Amino acid sequence: RLDATGDILVPADDVDHPDVIDDAVDELIEIVLRRGGWIALVEQGELRDNTHLALTLRRR
Repeated sequence: RLDATGDILVPADDVDHPDVIDDAVDELIEIVLRRGGWIALVEQGELRDNTHLALTLRRR
């Protein structure tokens, strides 16, 4: 679930509670888009070293 600020994912012990986020990546995508950011999806294997998520501070 998200903390009170809506910025931090907090692990939950009660996984059946309605506030629990079952897809953190989807939640991050929605937060970025809501705040005016952009998302780039890449093919599997494009990111090195088994990385599944990357962040950039500026668009190239």
